[in-house]
Amino acid sequence: MALRTLFNITHRLYNVLGPSWVLVLETLAALDRAIHSPHATTQEVSAAVSKLTREPSGGYSDFSILSSLNSQLFESSGLMNISAVKSLLSALRQLSYQSMAGTLSGISQTSSQKTGSISFAVERMITILVNNLHRIQPLWDEVVGHFVELANSPNHHLRAMALNALDQSISAVLGSDQFEENALSRHHGIKTEMKTLEISVISPLHVLYDSCPNSDVHAGSLKILLHVLERHGDKLCYSWPNILEMLRSVAGSSEKDIVTLGFQSLRVIMNDGLSTVPSEFLQVCIDVTGAYSSQKTELNISLTAIGLLWTSTDFIAKGLLEGPAEDNEKETSEHKNSEKIEQTGNSVKKVNQ
Repeated sequence: MALRTLFNITHRLYNVLGPSWVLVLETLAALDRAIHSPHATTQEVSAAVSKLTREPSGGYSDFSILSSLNSQLFESSGLMNISAVKSLLSALRQLSYQSMAGTLSGISQTSSQKTGSISFAVERMITILVNNLHRIQPLWDEVVGHFVELANSPNHHLRAMALNALDQSISAVLGSDQFEENALSRHHGIKTEMKTLEISVISPLHVLYDSCPNSDVHAGSLKILLHVLERHGDKLCYSWPNILEMLRSVAGSSEKDIVTLGFQSLRVIMNDGLSTVPSEFLQVCIDVTGAYSSQKTELNISLTAIGLLWTSTDFIAKGLLEGPAEDNEKETSEHKNSEKIEQTGNSVKKVNQ
């Protein structure tokens, strides 16, 4: 009954809860742990569940209903006003902060519970993000900023959780209908907004690679970048300087696995993406490919990179050959039009005479 009352309050008064969200979330995180507890077969938990269970004719148990209400609260965040969503995200972040200290306490049971609360917060942040793609710009930094903080954690499990969340979040934004529709828009205001959003979506990968000392985070950032290029590379327009600078940094790494991961992304660009890369960045693509051809960590990559340079040469040469042909057609068309104008002028003169 207490939980039902809490859900009624949150569903009806979510716009005015403000800092009280933290109390709500602590309770919901405890409910989530109870629902997914591996010890649900113990006598104590079984007794609690049996009290909440309806008669067989009643259908679903109260636990199932509460679990559904728990999910619906965050899925309905798209209907909240923006200040309420920000308050909810801030409270999730605070819940995660409170739990992060417990993961380093060394007490396995406490650490496991705290990790469960962090997982709860991260999963709900992703749910909120997915349900607010129509107004993602003011929410993005709050969500992804926390994922970057988790990726810098000394706890390996938290770093893996953060990288997975970052991958899901970036794919959700770049794969959304809103992003694609806005990317096709020619309105100046929307283009400026899209530039800001695209750069803010991609830049955390570069930040993590440059600032985090852990090799697993370096590898995770490059894997996410590869996913982005494979799935959404043709939609990118403004973030190429960030991407190419990151790949150039990878070419100078002394770790074979890291260089290999970076080169996989470069191959996607050079083999499949040159036609969609803005022309002003083609020279940078060639420079970065040259950096991989001259690196000393992996010989096969150097040789393959030289082949990619030939690929780029063929692409540019094809563009140069097609360019003059189009110009010639334009000149021929203009010449014909001028002849028609002259003929029309002569006819007019004859008529006037």
